[in-house]
Amino acid sequence: FGFLSLIGWGLIAVLILYVLYVNQQRTRGGGQKFSVAVIGGLLIGGVALNALSAGLVSIPPNQRGLVLNLFTGVRLPSLEPGVHFITPVIESVKYYDIGQKTYTMSKTPAEGEVIGDDSVTARTSDGQEVFIDASVTYRIDPTKPFELITRFPGDDWTNVLIRPQARSIVYNRAAIYRVEEVYSTKRAELQK
Repeated sequence: FGFLSLIGWGLIAVLILYVLYVNQQRTRGGGQKFSVAVIGGLLIGGVALNALSAGLVSIPPNQRGLVLNLFTGVRLPSLEPGVHFITPVIESVKYYDIGQKTYTMSKTPAEGEVIGDDSVTARTSDGQEVFIDASVTYRIDPTKPFELITRFPGDDWTNVLIRPQARSIVYNRAAIYRVEEVYSTKRAELQK
């Protein structure tokens, strides 16, 4: 909605030019007078369009928006996709992608989310150590981004929540099987 702001600033620029023009005509001895209606219209229009532009937010289809208020905290419910109005200066929007994502932990350095060996080291039921490459598919529940921000403040919740949980699940699932099952007959069960 930057075009509204651009028009607003354009109106303010026209106002300044108008005042400069009238002043110049007056210094040359012309009888030009300031028009209160023109000055008021340009000023009110410019300020109103800038305020409207600052308050309009657009939430893309695969995202949700949490409105953060300086005085009251988070305003619920979260914003659905579409155009919404927030109070300029007092409120801001934090966007959350609710689309499906994949987090990969791999021994191959360039494959996973972490540079270097990030495979899961686990012990099988017969005591053997195995190194498992794993990918986890996840997404944020679109109805609960507020719970995510309150339980895991900051933007690094993938490393704080997803990675440790995924590693723990892979580790515990591998402990159920013998080493030959992990690499052959029970591999499909382990992948679920």
